[in-house]
Amino acid sequence: MAQSIDQQMNQLNRKIDRMVNQETKRASSAALNKTAAKIKTKVVREVAQATRLPAKHIRKRVYIKRSKARTQFARVTAYRRDITLNSLKPRQLKKGFSAVGRKYPSAFRASGKSGREQIFQRKTQARYPIEVVKVPISHHVDRITPKVALQIMKSEYPRLLKHEMEYRTKKLSGTL
Repeated sequence: MAQSIDQQMNQLNRKIDRMVNQETKRASSAALNKTAAKIKTKVVREVAQATRLPAKHIRKRVYIKRSKARTQFARVTAYRRDITLNSLKPRQLKKGFSAVGRKYPSAFRASGKSGREQIFQRKTQARYPIEVVKVPISHHVDRITPKVALQIMKSEYPRLLKHEMEYRTKKLSGTL
């Protein structure tokens, strides 16, 4: 039994609506992911510049949870825990240690509670208490991350969304 032209038109319209809705979500998701990647790059650069640390140490602490067509949500997470001097490959001096342009004259290497070697510093003149030498980054991460995220979302997301929508429209129409 052959379908009438009205039934065929209705079927085609439903198919087109479904494709447009699906491609719109995919375009939005792709734009969100690209924007999140730009946010990560800018956050890493600015925090590294503010703390005067190599970017590779900051990059390890910034993660992206990518958006999907269903969720429409991307998250950039920046861990604000301070960086231990031991992870910065310190050099031993006659007195203390130095790493990435910082000198710690009263620092010494010893095994910590976990058994790993760390760089410690005494809190007082007494033998104990001692603390692990760390480079603070939390203040810079708290200050820079929201500012950068808002700035890039306002400037880049609309442009990327427009680009993705145009790309997918051309792809569906067959002109690509």
